Amino acid sequence: MEQFIRKWEKKRKLGKQKYILLYGVVLIGMSVTILLSLIDLIFNGTVSIVYLLGRILIFPTIGSVIADRRWEKNEKKYITR
Repeated sequence: MEQFIRKWEKKRKLGKQKYILLYGVVLIGMSVTILLSLIDLIFNGTVSIVYLLGRILIFPTIGSVIADRRWEKNEKKYITR
């Protein structure tokens, strides 16, 4: 529990919006977008612009929802410790 508290206090200092932007949009959303685009490039030899634009819209949005839920869960755990 002490390890969680130390780690969460550092991440918590970012604030909710920056946390969601960094962990949700950038780390989750854009990582998945890049990974799937690379797979598309390897297997198809090209990346469809339509699919790329869709990925750029969809995966960061999904990542932000995941990060928001993770923030809420960690805040609840931190407060009720």
